Amino acid sequence: MRHRSRRLTHCFAIKEEEDALNNPQVLERYFRKHRFRPKDPIVVIPRHLASVQTLRLPSQDKHELEEMVRLHVSREGSFSGDEVIYDYQFAGLDAQGYALVHVYSLPKGRLDHYLQILKKLELNPSLVTFNVEGMRQWLLLQKASRDAKGRFLCLLSAGLDVFDFNVFCGSRIYFSRSFSFSPITGQERASLLLREIKMSLELCRRLGGVEFIFDKKIYVAGGFSPEELEALQKHSFFDAVVIEDEMNAWYPLLGSFSAQERLSFAPSLGLVLNPESGCMDMRPPECKAEARGRAVSRWWYHVAFLFCGFTFMLWFLYAAKLVRDAGALMRLRREMSAQTDVMKIGDAVARGVWIDDKRVATRAYQDVLAALGRCGDADIILKECSIQGGVKISLAGYGKDMTHVLDYVGSLKAERVFQKARLEYLVQNKDAQAEWPVSFKVVSP
Repeated sequence: MRHRSRRLTHCFAIKEEEDALNNPQVLERYFRKHRFRPKDPIVVIPRHLASVQTLRLPSQDKHELEEMVRLHVSREGSFSGDEVIYDYQFAGLDAQGYALVHVYSLPKGRLDHYLQILKKLELNPSLVTFNVEGMRQWLLLQKASRDAKGRFLCLLSAGLDVFDFNVFCGSRIYFSRSFSFSPITGQERASLLLREIKMSLELCRRLGGVEFIFDKKIYVAGGFSPEELEALQKHSFFDAVVIEDEMNAWYPLLGSFSAQERLSFAPSLGLVLNPESGCMDMRPPECKAEARGRAVSRWWYHVAFLFCGFTFMLWFLYAAKLVRDAGALMRLRREMSAQTDVMKIGDAVARGVWIDDKRVATRAYQDVLAALGRCGDADIILKECSIQGGVKISLAGYGKDMTHVLDYVGSLKAERVFQKARLEYLVQNKDAQAEWPVSFKVVSP
């Protein structure tokens, strides 16, 4: 079964005689049989195990509500002397603007049994919540509940001698109440059930002091007797809808389950297919601390994995570049070694070489040639141009007179590559009849 990105893959119905709750090896045998490895399990406990108190608090700030609830629970726990586990849910605002908060609490000893079983299996729960949370989320999947937007939905579930009556408003539990009248059975029990439903509705109306618009359906789940179902169908204030019947239409295999098994399956289905972060979490503080430590360890594991992957990718790219450059160098060496008419002109690194009748020059030498081309003068002849180490440039030549030579040197200094040029010597030839009587040399830098 699949919904959005979540899916349900396994469903085990373990018989009571197998004593799985006291023998974790039974669960291990099921896991091995189906090749199933549990991870971060969710513990779903019956709603009636916890007591519920509704508080009217004069604040709507989340942190202030948490502190008020903590003070209330610590005061209640100091009277009982038991270590209490609690969580709360915001239900809404009453007519005076006070925040309505449901506080669910139970003694830590009631959870220890479940947690010890998981500990023997080396598992730490990621969530401990109530079956009513799963039922709420399962109802959110149904078209009928989506059509009832803005109205209140009622859910009545029957456990082994306990009834849970819950009222939902959107995605929140607005009212919750548990009651029991064992060992009464038969028609009298059905009459008491209707009376308790009526009382629950009246308490729900008084809770917020506002007018409620209920949906015309009441959803029922669990082990109801024929008398109770008949009373709900004929005398209740709503049309009773049996959740198991709707689930059987969606998933026919559930027809082979008993009523209690289907009641356990429905909340599990809701938690799987419609997960929300707003579930009540009844884990003890030590379980939460262990879960946080495990989450941090996983985070560091992912960071280390990404770092190693990124490092390997960089190394691979660098190795590929080295291989490519080595291949290009080997090709160049083969081409140069195959040429016998290579002409070495001065500093080959700076001034370039001839390969296959094509001049190959470095960038520095190209810049010098470009500058000399821009500063060309018909009254100047260059006899020598050398670049040493790609940095030091020297020019030597002749001119017709000193004025032309000085103007030429000035135009060279206007170029970027000759900005630091200096005139090393300027000599007038004694032979006045020579065509180029002035010799000079320019050095940069």
